[in-house]
Amino acid sequence: MPAIFAPSLPCSVRLRVILGFLVCASIGCQPKSNSDAPANASQAGARSEKDLESQTASLSGAKPRDDASANPLSPQTTNEAESKQESSFEAKVLAAAEELDRGDIDSAWKSVKQLTIVKPNEPQLLFLTARVLAARKDLASAIKTISQIPVDSPLSAPAAGQAAEWMVQQGDLTSAESNLLRLLKEYPNAVPGLRLLAKIYNAQGRRWEAFRYLDRLVRLGDFTTLELFATVDLREYFDDEVIRTASAKAHPDEPYVRFAILRKNLLRDGEAHIEELQQIAMDHPDLLEPWVWTATSLLESERIDALTHWLQNKPKGHEKHPEYWYSLGGLLLRQGRNENAARCFSQAIQLDRRHVAAYQGLSNALLGIGKVDEAQWVRKLGNDLVSIND
Repeated sequence: MPAIFAPSLPCSVRLRVILGFLVCASIGCQPKSNSDAPANASQAGARSEKDLESQTASLSGAKPRDDASANPLSPQTTNEAESKQESSFEAKVLAAAEELDRGDIDSAWKSVKQLTIVKPNEPQLLFLTARVLAARKDLASAIKTISQIPVDSPLSAPAAGQAAEWMVQQGDLTSAESNLLRLLKEYPNAVPGLRLLAKIYNAQGRRWEAFRYLDRLVRLGDFTTLELFATVDLREYFDDEVIRTASAKAHPDEPYVRFAILRKNLLRDGEAHIEELQQIAMDHPDLLEPWVWTATSLLESERIDALTHWLQNKPKGHEKHPEYWYSLGGLLLRQGRNENAARCFSQAIQLDRRHVAAYQGLSNALLGIGKVDEAQWVRKLGNDLVSIND
C-alpha cells in the first residue's frame, strides 16, 4: 500500500494526492523523474486547490469554481448576500406601503411590525410605520414615530411636514408651526408647508404673518381663489374654522386661541374688547399681534393718553408690523406733528400696500403740511382700495 495514506499526513493533503493520481490515471501522464518530484509530501500537499479542482472538473465537464464562490465568507460573497437582503427588505417595505394605499390597514400594520424587528431605525420604515399608525387613528404614536427620523436623513423635511399636519389635527399649533418653519428654512418654496403655515396663522388671527406665506404662494403661481382673497385686506379677519376649533378644543387657554376670538370683531367693535385684549398682551408680552392690535384699538377709540403709555413698551419685531406704524402715525397726527405722522403712515403703507386706514391718515397728514394735491392723490388711492375690497 502506498505511503500516501499514512495517518501522519493531514487528511486534506491525502485528498489532494489521491486526486492527482486519479487525474494521471485518466489522462495517461508519466511519472516524473525524482528530480521533478516534490521534496516531500507536505510540498505535494501545497498545490493550490484551484489547480486540483480544475483538473478534476475536467473529468466531469464542470467549470472550476472561483475563489469567491468557493469561500462563503469572502468579501464578494458577503456583499452579494447583503445586497440581496437589502433588496428583499426594500421590497417588503414597498409591499407594506401598497397594502396601506389599498386600505388594508391591518395587513400593513402586521407587515411593518415584522419589518421593525429587522431594521427598527430605518427612516423609510419609520415614515411608513407612522403613516400606518395615523391610519389606525393613533396620531400621538404616529408623531412620536416619525419624529425619530434623523435630521440628516433625506426624509427629515418631508417627515417634519407630515408631522405638522398631524399636529394640526390634534390642535397642537405651536409644535406644528415649529416643524413648518424648520421645513421652510430648508425648502423655502415647499407649497404644502407654505399653505399649512398660512392656515395656522389665519386661524390664530395672525393675518400679517399669514400674508407673507400667502404672498409667496401667489408669486409661485400655486394658490386657490380663497387664498388670493385672503391677501386683499390684511386687517380683515380671515378665519380657518377647522384649525381654530381643533386648537381651542385641545388648548383652550392658549393666548392665540383667546386672541382669535377677539380678532374677528376688532375692526367693527374694538372698543368693547380693549380690556380683554390688553390683558392678553400683558400676560404674554412676547406676542406681537395682541400688542399691536391693542394699540390700534386704543387709537380708533380715541384713548390717546392710554395709547401714548402703551407705545412706550414695545415687543420684539414691532417695527416690522404695519399696525405699529399706523398707530404711531395716528398718535402723532393728533398731536399736530404732521410731518412725522406722514412718515409713519408711509412706512405702514410700505409694509402693507392695502392698508386703507394708513392712506387716509397719510392724506390728512399731507393736508396738515399744505400738500393738497398730494393729499388728494393719496386719498384717491385709498378710495380705490375700498372699491376693490368691496
